Amino acid sequence: MRYLLGLLTAGLAAGLLAVGPAAAAPPDRACSSPTLTGTNDAGDGSTVIPPGEPFEVDGCGFRAGQAVTLEVYEHGDFVCRCELTADDAGRFVYTGITQWGAYRFRAFVARKRGFVAEWWFGSYA
Repeated sequence: MRYLLGLLTAGLAAGLLAVGPAAAAPPDRACSSPTLTGTNDAGDGSTVIPPGEPFEVDGCGFRAGQAVTLEVYEHGDFVCRCELTADDAGRFVYTGITQWGAYRFRAFVARKRGFVAEWWFGSYA
């Protein structure tokens, strides 16, 4: 029993040492410029998501650590201006739950005129 415990402890310690600190993720090569895409819970990238379902807006192609302002519009009305920060890979995620109607998302960054990326979808029964 002591032998097994010793082996388990040694193996766990070696595994932890091998992992070490997490390295920064490389920039996403698929997004060479700021891009917004989205998905519903089914993960099919549909642009029609039933009311009451979760949705996700994915941003990529931003600089690591870059401040991004995401404007959210529901049914044509401005809802919020969310201040987000791109991760080490230049990505961010915004999530929500749909209601009936059309949704539009626009991403803005400092020193750029107008929005740099846009995505929209409809939520209908």
